[in-house]
Order: sequence, then structure tokens, then C-alpha cells
Amino acid sequence: MSDEQLLAHAVDALAQPGELAPELIGALSHLVSTDLDAVGKAWGGLPVERRLEILTQLARSERQNPRQDFNALYGVALADVEPRVRRLAIDSIVTENGPIHLERLTDLAVTDPDPYVREAAVVRLGPFALMAELGDLPEPWSDRLRELLLKVHNDESAPIGVRREALASVGYLDSLAVERVIEVGFEEDAFQLWAMRAMGRTANPDWLDTLMDESGHPDPAVRQEVARACGELADERATETVAELVDDPELEVRLAAIRALGLIGGDEAREALIYALEDDRPIIREAAENALNEIEEDEDPLAL
Repeated sequence: MSDEQLLAHAVDALAQPGELAPELIGALSHLVSTDLDAVGKAWGGLPVERRLEILTQLARSERQNPRQDFNALYGVALADVEPRVRRLAIDSIVTENGPIHLERLTDLAVTDPDPYVREAAVVRLGPFALMAELGDLPEPWSDRLRELLLKVHNDESAPIGVRREALASVGYLDSLAVERVIEVGFEEDAFQLWAMRAMGRTANPDWLDTLMDESGHPDPAVRQEVARACGELADERATETVAELVDDPELEVRLAAIRALGLIGGDEAREALIYALEDDRPIIREAAENALNEIEEDEDPLAL
């Protein structure tokens, strides 16, 4: 069967209930503009729930098969009239497949009428902000994204969910202005967790003491964020604090601490993870094993 015939079958299958066959999903990957016309026409006639089902299938397949790329179809879904479809399309974008939708995401983050679409767009801008900070995007993007995310966060008329996620995402683009909004956000109950998330993303060890001071906070959500942020900073000075959270009464805090130790690495982290391997719960043992494997891979000079 030719590629054209396979694509035609894939387009026909869009309107049929149930899972798309793997070969039909593959036919929807790396679509060019001429192929996209037929897919776009079929897409517009599908019920909303079917459009959501297809996006879910494509996103799952793309994450399992790195060679697949559904960016072209996601572009169609980003313009969908249904907010749920736009949100799922945003969530489905794989950062590693390139910034083809970056301009569109910046627009959705500010102008979309649905607050949850705006929130999803701001969240998705986070990984692209990291790419910009690492020099993997053209130089203007670093300043553009920092300015946009700060503007969104500082807009008191914007939905709070959008402002929170803008604060978390801008952490990747550390600067004096970013440092200031993190400081202010940390002092406000409504933004504290997102400010802590931003601290971890700055890669700035100056935030370490602030984070570790919150490790005994009565709110488990705060303790969980301490573990996450310390893991992102990957500073061995946090090992003892994070290791203590491996015994936290809340499961999600424990899991966050275990993952963080895998990122921090070192002998002390390894010892804490070996201790976690003796836990009665399989989910704890599996997380500890994964974290130990991550340490071994990071420390192996021959690891790819």
C-alpha cells in the first residue's frame, strides 16, 4: 500500500470509533501541507469527543515512538473552536520536536478567551523557556519569553491559575527581575508553591536555604515542592534534608524526595535510596530503584 493510500485510510478512520491502528497513526506523522488539507477537512466534521480521543492516541503514541511527529495535526487542533481540544493539543506538544508552535503558544497564553487554555499555554512555554536559556532557540526568544511570562504573572486581571504557572515557567529564565517576582511570590500564600517551583528551575543554589527551611512545613504540598525544587537544583547540600523526607507520612512527598535524590546523586543519596528499597510498598521500592538507576547512569562515563 502506498503512503497516499495509507493516509487516505487514516483520514477515513478518523471518523470511525475506537483506537486507530498503529500503521494509521504512523501515517498521520510528519504531515506536509498538501496532506494536511484532507486531514483538516475531516477533523472539522468530527464530534468533539472523537477529536479528544484522537489527540489522546496521538500524544501517547508520539511519546512511545520518538520518530513520530504530529505537530502539523496539533496545529489544526490549536485552532479548534472547542477549548478542551485546544487545551489537549497544547498538552500534547512534544518540546523536543521543535518550536514550530511557539509563536502560537505565546499568543494563546495572552489572548485565548478560555482561562484553562491560557494556563496550559503558559505551562507549555516552560520547557521552551528552558531551551531558550540553554541556547537551543534563537537568542531573541530568551528575552521575549521572559518579558511575556513576567507580564502575564504581573497582570492582576489575569486568572490566578495563569499567573501562577507564568511564575513557575519564568524560573527557567533567571534574572534580577525574575528573582524579584519569586521573592514576592514566595511571601504570598496564593503563589508560594509556584515560587518554590521557580526557585528549583533557576539552577541558582542561592535559593537552597530558603527551600530547605520549608522542609518541616505542616502542608504536605509545600514539603513535596521542597523535594522537587531541591532535586532540580541538584545540589548535594540538600541531600540530608531531602533524605529525611523519604520517611514523610505523605506518599507523594516520599515519592518526590526519592526522585529528587536520584537527581542530586552522591553517596549519601544512594544510601537513602538503598534504605527505601526495603519499604513495604512496591511503589516506593520501584521509585527507589529508578532513582538508583538514574544515579548510576549519571555517574557512568560510558553511559549514553
